[in-house]
Amino acid sequence: MRATHNPTTHLRSTRKEPLFAYTVLAALVLMLQFSPIAGLIGYRLTGASGWSMIGVARDMLVLLLAAAVLLRSLLTLRIVRWTRSVTWSFFTLITLAVFAVISTAGPTYVALNLRRLLMFPLLFFVVAAAQLNPSQIFGLFRLILNTTVCVAVFGIIEYFAPNALWRDYFRVVDFFSSNPLDPFGALPFEETGRFFSWDLQGLFGGPVRRAVSTYLEPTTLAAAMMCGICLAAAARRIRQGGAGFKLSLILACGLLTLSKALGLFLIVTVLYVRFRVPSPRWIFSLTIIGGVLALWAQSIGLTEGKFEHVAGLATAIGYVSSGHILGEGIGNAGNYAALSSDMEVGAESGLGNLLAQVGLGALIYLFWIQSLAGDVITRARERRDRTGVYFVSMLMGWFISFLFSASSLGVGGNALVFLTLSLYLHKSHSASFTTA
Repeated sequence: MRATHNPTTHLRSTRKEPLFAYTVLAALVLMLQFSPIAGLIGYRLTGASGWSMIGVARDMLVLLLAAAVLLRSLLTLRIVRWTRSVTWSFFTLITLAVFAVISTAGPTYVALNLRRLLMFPLLFFVVAAAQLNPSQIFGLFRLILNTTVCVAVFGIIEYFAPNALWRDYFRVVDFFSSNPLDPFGALPFEETGRFFSWDLQGLFGGPVRRAVSTYLEPTTLAAAMMCGICLAAAARRIRQGGAGFKLSLILACGLLTLSKALGLFLIVTVLYVRFRVPSPRWIFSLTIIGGVLALWAQSIGLTEGKFEHVAGLATAIGYVSSGHILGEGIGNAGNYAALSSDMEVGAESGLGNLLAQVGLGALIYLFWIQSLAGDVITRARERRDRTGVYFVSMLMGWFISFLFSASSLGVGGNALVFLTLSLYLHKSHSASFTTA
């Protein structure tokens, strides 16, 4: 995006805003980027299992900001500018809240699953309603990009470090297994998909190490790298110093995660930047195509190993189409189901998890994603912003991952995607402060 005026002059003339929202969001960025490694270090030093639940602090920060937004709206009778994406995010929140209330699952399972389904529209809504000025938005963009560079550098270093660093010195398996809500925490180090991939064993003769960096797992780390690539590419396009070097570091770490979602994101980014495809208008068409492909793969038996993500979407579609139009209830299906272990409907697919739990209520979520992409395009055109294509491609890349991977619902790096998009669309966002 080209600035039409002097950014320094604009910063000095910017209307003052309270620091509360900015401080909370800055803390949230730091927690998203570094809380897993902080929890591991805390566990290593103290042996207290409570460190494995450090991620709850991220949720508390979002809820704190939500409470502040609600209080301000009650005092001023104003809450937010009701754009299409903000309106649909609100409808999504209401829909998921209703399904949570009527769910027959236990409170723990409802909370665990509602957190994964609700976090992104909630974060998007409260950031849209937060009091921020252009300089604060600029500061948050800069913080996201620069902390992502730090995460990437550490990821590259730890990737080439001996496995003993994680296995023996940090005792990462003990840390994972201390979390009572982690179903895979007790897996031996060499067998965990958090550190190794088996997708390339045909080429390398065995499992291949994956970068995990400060996230301690590769999939949400890859989502953070997606966000960083978007911001760094936008900075490079407007010729900001050092942006190309930052982009190289983030891309290198992203590739070392061996994440299929990141590979799809890179393909989508190239296609959208060059040819403006896939278009956000295709959200429902892509959903149908993805569903058809999933059902076809299931019909020929491709449901195991690397194809289990496809099976997750297929089972959810089959379950809803068999008459369960409102799903099984939040907490009763998906990756974190309260029912017996053979209830695997929707597992391993983001959309599959959503469909299995709320049925056709998932349409509201899809309308929100479509409106969000549309608003980004509209805002970019209004500003004549050449960097807007990267923000659209980031969302479209996430969406394609959402169709087939439940990792798209993991908070971590995925939350950075929606935080960045909400900041880009914020009413106070100026053309001069797209990125750092």
